Amino acid sequence: MAGGSHLKVKIGRNEPCPCGSTKKYKNCCIDKQDTSSINISDDMELKKGLDKLMKDSRIKQCLHPQQNECSEDIIKAHSIQNNGILSKLSDNGKLIVIKPTVSKEGISFGTEYKGRKIASTFTGFCGKHDKIFSEIENKPFKGEAKQNFLLAYRAFAFEAHKKAEALNVFRGTVSQKPSILKTEEFLTQYRSYQAAIVDIEHQKKIFDQAILTDDYSVVESYIVEMGAEANIAVCSSVHLEYDLLGNPLNDVTSLNTDETLKPLMFNLFPQDGKTFAVLSWMSEDNEFFKEFINQLRQLDKNSLLQYLNNFIVSYIENFYINPTYWDTFSTTEKNALYRYFKEDVTLMRFHQKRNLMKSSKFDLFKNLKEQVI
Repeated sequence: MAGGSHLKVKIGRNEPCPCGSTKKYKNCCIDKQDTSSINISDDMELKKGLDKLMKDSRIKQCLHPQQNECSEDIIKAHSIQNNGILSKLSDNGKLIVIKPTVSKEGISFGTEYKGRKIASTFTGFCGKHDKIFSEIENKPFKGEAKQNFLLAYRAFAFEAHKKAEALNVFRGTVSQKPSILKTEEFLTQYRSYQAAIVDIEHQKKIFDQAILTDDYSVVESYIVEMGAEANIAVCSSVHLEYDLLGNPLNDVTSLNTDETLKPLMFNLFPQDGKTFAVLSWMSEDNEFFKEFINQLRQLDKNSLLQYLNNFIVSYIENFYINPTYWDTFSTTEKNALYRYFKEDVTLMRFHQKRNLMKSSKFDLFKNLKEQVI
């Protein structure tokens, strides 16, 4: 995390209150009683309360550096392009997405249909500045520097926006239930959000300057081209925790603000009879990702697809599946995929992410296995 020192887990009395007010913690939530009246043993009431909290935490903003030139409308921008990708994957305008459900028993995972007009959208750009992505929206992908940069930038912007909204959710929770600040789990989560925002601000400055100067060299990319169309599309920015051999990379549990987490931007999409997987990173992190990329280059076709299969479900939520293709998965395959998602929100995620080369009981790319990369 760029600049600073190690964050203390405990909230200092003179710190800004984690609820998001402008007051110091000692003058705000330190001794405040919980006000939330949600009955967490009632699944319907719990869902209603969480839905309201999520809605109240949404942010409308334009992340483009020239905000003084914004149009008035903040739009629902697609992180995965609608025309040509989501339109191709959808059946009757619908796609499949994996979604969590929270109940008194905990978190479970399933699927829901999502209309392609709202799938993968976020309110992170105004109508004018969303047009910056026309180079990848309206032209075939050729792996050009500007296209690679824009794919990486959109993935970064999507995750930066979602992280800001997640922090808002946390603040809203604190304002209703300040007692959570007495537990180490939630304190650590808050500190992680703070550290992530510092990292995002550092990386956003690089992206902003690159946009203003048309300097696309700040992003490096490794492109995998497959000889058939996948039935999924993916867009995300993640902090890769291990390489293919299980060696540690990003320590996402560290609260040391001198250690900047290094983002890996990932896009995967079908186009013109092929599938492109584009892995991108900041050029300043070339040395950090060098060995990981070398490991990927050495994989044969099936091993690479196996890794990408496990990588996607271990790190990424923002991916969409063709409904007809999803129907070809057996109940056993679907449940195995759900387990990957569930383990990602438990301590099992560390073991899971260290072993992404292992075989799994589901295969997002089973329709590609007979094709040539």
